Amino acid sequence: MQGEGGDCRQPDAADVLRRAYAIAQDKESVRRWYFSEPLSAFGGKTARELVECGGRAQDVLDYLDSLEAGPLA
Repeated sequence: MQGEGGDCRQPDAADVLRRAYAIAQDKESVRRWYFSEPLSAFGGKTARELVECGGRAQDVLDYLDSLEAGPLA
C-alpha cells in the first residue's frame, strides 16, 4: 500500500479492524471475530494471530474482500 508522498506502509491491525467493521457494522462482532474466530482458510488461526504474530495483514484484508464479494466472485 502506498501512502501520500510515495512512502510505503504495510497494512496493520487497525486496517483489518476498520475493514471488518465496514462489512459487519458491529464492533462487538468484529472484536470477537478478530480475537477468537478460527479462520479455516488460514489453518484455524485467528485474524489476530495472522496479523500480529505473522505479519499477514494484507492476506486478511484480501480474505475480507473475498467474503464481501461473495462465493462466485
